[in-house]
Amino acid sequence: MIRNVSVIAILCVLLCVCSTEGSHVVFEFAGELTNIEDPGFHFNHATNFTGSFEFDSETADSNNDPSIGEYRGVLLNMNFGGTQIETSTVVIHIFDDEPVPYRPWDIWDRIVVEGVGETPDQIDIQYFGLGMIEQGSAWFNNDQLPLELDWDLMQDLDDSAEISVSVHFPDGDAAYATGNITELTPEPACLYLLGIGSLVLFRRQL
Repeated sequence: MIRNVSVIAILCVLLCVCSTEGSHVVFEFAGELTNIEDPGFHFNHATNFTGSFEFDSETADSNNDPSIGEYRGVLLNMNFGGTQIETSTVVIHIFDDEPVPYRPWDIWDRIVVEGVGETPDQIDIQYFGLGMIEQGSAWFNNDQLPLELDWDLMQDLDDSAEISVSVHFPDGDAAYATGNITELTPEPACLYLLGIGSLVLFRRQL
């Protein structure tokens, strides 16, 4: 009984922390490559990719436009055939109710994750871009960083979720790849910790 009370107390503390501090948010994604130029075979003939981008929800918006958010210091990780690409020099752009370029009478929601930089393995990221468009304009109500993105809303045929990456390897080889995102999963760290705590409590009750 005392142990159960202790676990419940820990869960309460986690709830307080999550409600008073910024959440560490992780979005994991995966997809299929549509084009790849890799003469040095650094991507090992990959046909799929996985990755994630993560940020603190309290990151300040550096764009004053109320419909456009710009957030720096985002951490990006990607994997192509076992080759890991990661950098923290990434920016998230949030576009809420953005006019559609070829249909100015219509609007959509758009998120862009992009950046350059060098990985710990000295892979030079010439460019990385991840773009997702939700035609129903139902993803965002403002330009704040999202704690979740409802992937089920990405059902319109005009919706899109794509990545592109261009890198130079230490041996001088270059590689370029594009692909379509087919999965997106938000994993806020607070929810993860609360889930672990609940599991511990459940197992103690068995």
